[in-house]
Amino acid sequence: MKSFFLLLSFFLNIYLGAYVARKSWRNITHRYFFYFAFFVSIWSLIQLLLIFIANLQNLEIANWVGRLSFVFVSFIPSSFLSFSLVFPTD
Repeated sequence: MKSFFLLLSFFLNIYLGAYVARKSWRNITHRYFFYFAFFVSIWSLIQLLLIFIANLQNLEIANWVGRLSFVFVSFIPSSFLSFSLVFPTD
């Protein structure tokens, strides 16, 4: 059941970010929201991959994907900060 919600989160975040970005890509608020939604969706996709890899009992790949998860999750706070700094002014 957890994998269903991670997959749903991935698709909803990609859809929402793309929808907002398509409205007006030149608007900096829309771009920063797209970046934020993109990093959240990639993070949930990597968490889904970790669940499937853990079921395969392949620890070397699980370690690599786990490290990749930390790379993408580190971009979430900075993209949210960028979005929150421009959102009220636009």
